[in-house]
Parts: sequence; C-alpha cells; structure tokens
Amino acid sequence: MLAPHARGVGSTTLRFACRRPPCPRRYSSLPVAEISTDTVWSWGAGSDGRLGHGEQVSLTSPKPIQTLSGCKVLTVECGVSHTVALLDAATGGHVFSWGSNFYGQAGHIPESSGFLDEDDDDQLSIPTAVKGSLQDKDIAQIACGDFHTLALTRSGDIYSWGAGILGHGSEYNDSNPLPITFFADVARRPNRVAARHTTSCALAVPISAATSESGAPTSHVELYAWGHLGANEKARSPVLVARALSSLLLNGGSEAIEALACGDGCVAVAGAVVDGSRRLLVFGMGDSGAASAMAPNYPMPRENASPVAEVWTAPPSVELELPNIPVRKVLCGQDFGLTVHDDGAATLFTIPLSTNTSTDAVVTKTSTPRPPHFPPNVRDATITPNSLLLLLPDGKIVGWSIPTVAEQPALADGSSRQPWWRFWSASSASDARRSDEAAEKRAAKPMGRLWESVMSLPPTVIATRPEANRIAGAWHHFAAW
Repeated sequence: MLAPHARGVGSTTLRFACRRPPCPRRYSSLPVAEISTDTVWSWGAGSDGRLGHGEQVSLTSPKPIQTLSGCKVLTVECGVSHTVALLDAATGGHVFSWGSNFYGQAGHIPESSGFLDEDDDDQLSIPTAVKGSLQDKDIAQIACGDFHTLALTRSGDIYSWGAGILGHGSEYNDSNPLPITFFADVARRPNRVAARHTTSCALAVPISAATSESGAPTSHVELYAWGHLGANEKARSPVLVARALSSLLLNGGSEAIEALACGDGCVAVAGAVVDGSRRLLVFGMGDSGAASAMAPNYPMPRENASPVAEVWTAPPSVELELPNIPVRKVLCGQDFGLTVHDDGAATLFTIPLSTNTSTDAVVTKTSTPRPPHFPPNVRDATITPNSLLLLLPDGKIVGWSIPTVAEQPALADGSSRQPWWRFWSASSASDARRSDEAAEKRAAKPMGRLWESVMSLPPTVIATRPEANRIAGAWHHFAAW
C-alpha cells in the first residue's frame, strides 16, 4: 500500500511500505535478477541524502533503509551522489531513486515549477518512485553512471535521464526519463544495458532477427556504446563497437553473453563461446590520469574529445580466456578489473592505459595471479574509482582503497573532513587494530593507484551482513542487499 509521508511545508513525498508476497519468477531473454531481498543497507558519505535514510549523516557501517523494508529489491545502482533501485513488481515495483537530483539524475520531476518554489527538488532523502514517462513501464534492468541513469524495459526500450551524454545526440540535463530512439531508428532491440562514470553500453539484436521460427533467440547480437569512449573520444548517440562483430563471443548470441559492464571509457562483455570456452573482451583503455581524490561535482564535457559517429573502431584492449565457469559479473576499474564466477572464484586482469600509443599491440591476454591475501571465494564485488569491495560467502564485507579525503558536511563527530578509510569500521578490536595499521601505511604513502593497494595490502574489514547477497558502490557511498 502507498501512503503519503510529509517531507516539509508544501511538499508531499510518497513513502512506501511493501508487504505483498514475492512475485513469481519471470522467464525471458532479458536479464532478471536471480536474488531479491527485503532489506537494503547503505553506508558512506551521506550528503544529498544519497544513503536514503531521510538525513545527510555519513555512516561508517551499513544501516537498513527503512523506507524499503519489506520491499523485494532486485538491483541497486549508485552514481556519484544518487542511488537507484529496481523493485519487484509484486511489492510496489518500478524504479526508485534518492540522493542528488541537481542534474536530474534521480529522475524526480517537480510537481510545481514555480520560480520561488519552497520545495528543494534538488535532492531526495528517502527512496521515491521515478515517474514521468517511466511510470507505467515494465522495467527489466537499471544502470547508473556518475550523473545519469538508464532503465531497460522488457519490450526493449532504453530510457535515460540525468546529465551529460544520454544517448539522444546531444549533451544536456533532463530529469524526465526519455527513450533513446536510436535503436528503433536502426531496427534494433536492446536486451541488456550497463553504465559507469560517463560511459554507457548496450547489447542489441536486429528486430527482424530477434527470434527464430521456433521462438528462440537467434545468434546475431551487436554491442553499442555511447558517452566518453577510450582516451579522448565521445559519441553523443550509440555507436556500433565494430571489432566486436568478428568475436566468437558475440557470435554465440544474446544467451551466450553472461555479463556486460562499462568502465571509464571502456566496455566489457564476458560469456560462453561456441567452442565451449569462456572469454572476456574489453574495448577501450583505462584512464592514464592520476588517481582522483575527490568525486566530480558535475559531468566533465571534455570539449576536446574527438567525436565518434556510427562506428567505434577501438581494438580490444583485453582478450582473455576465463575459467570455464558461468560469469556472474564483470567489473572495470581505472586500470584493472575482475570477473566473478558462479562458483565464487574471481579472475583479476589489468586494463592497458591510454598512455600507450601502439594500441593494437597492447592487449591483455593473461589474467593476473591472485595475491595470497585476496579471498579465494567471493559472493559479489564492486569497483569504484578509489575502492574495491568484496562481499564474502559468510557475509563479511571487505575492501581496499586509495587514501582519499571526502567532503562530509554533517559527520556525527562534527568534523567536516576525514580520510575515507575511517568510514570503514572493523568488526572486532583485533580487526580495528589491523585496520588502523593498514590505514597508517596507506596514509604514509603518496596517493597511488587502487591496483597497487589490492596487490600489496590485505583488505580492511568493513562490516558483516550475512543476509546480503549483492553489493554496489560509487565514489563515496555503498549499498548491500
């Protein structure tokens, strides 16, 4: 049932209490979350209400979001300062968002548009339904970039909103979810999406060949990308990733693709190949710039980036044969990534940096040996520009970070700034001592790359949530569900 909850003078925000039975699983070629949960925890930087607790206090350990209590949550995605969740249709359904809406990334459309409106529509402190043109759509998947959000419908339409390159042929801000018409114009039907930072991607099939006479999906699938691509290119509308067409991986069809991901300027696909093996392909290179200490305040326009139209000819930067176990997830960081497999194993790999000039010759073809301190089994993982978090089978959340300082306007202790690793509370006194020792080592070193921390330091224990199955994160805030 839906009941109004007053947020302030002259404003009404819907607060949702979801108590209906879980919905039956739907079978479709579109991605459907295998696990739903009725609890979402969040922690980290609390500014702009991005944690969803109705306030702007930062948290050192995961706290349940009460507004979502009892709702069957399928997926959570994080941007720089906003968060989006996809709920099961039987318990309230639809897409919910919270946090900053300054650039329209939360998809909140003010009911009043008066110039002197008393309501602060720039931020939402509790999960709120995304309405507008998305209100009556059946959503299969969501994805978040730094300042934009995507939603894929079960009918194969991609809606985008927020700021930057949204796939509509220009760069602007819009809080109203609008369909990306490119795919209909070229008679393609998207069936999977991903986004990260200022890059988005999608898998699509020709509408005329979407299914065979038997009703089964055909083997033809294409990879598209838009936003900032590679070291210094950008596409305002989706462009075909040309070199993916010849890949045995994509020739296996949509059902063969098990994971799709974006990094900062790169896109990745992983899955089964017709010869019986499993492969990973990454197109585009990692960012060669220095590790960033602070999250961006706005989407960088990259005025000098070379425009890409229709086709992106970037060669693969990673061509990797994976363990022949289904891939649950692929993640791309600044200069490294990992795949998580159904058996809990994680495969680490490096992504070549854009400083290399002979791009055709720089290709990662072997995985990186896992360091002794890296957990052998992983339930889930998330990579941000300054941290890698792992959810372990026992529910323990551990992670690495580079030493950064995050803006914190309303910390519980009254301070306005503190080293980011201080947000990671330990689960015991002995863990706390080890965490402090590791933090001192990090603080004593000049800022390096996250990859260096992952390979040389043991992870920090953040919290234990045995009920959690998945985690997500952005620059300075995280979620588990």
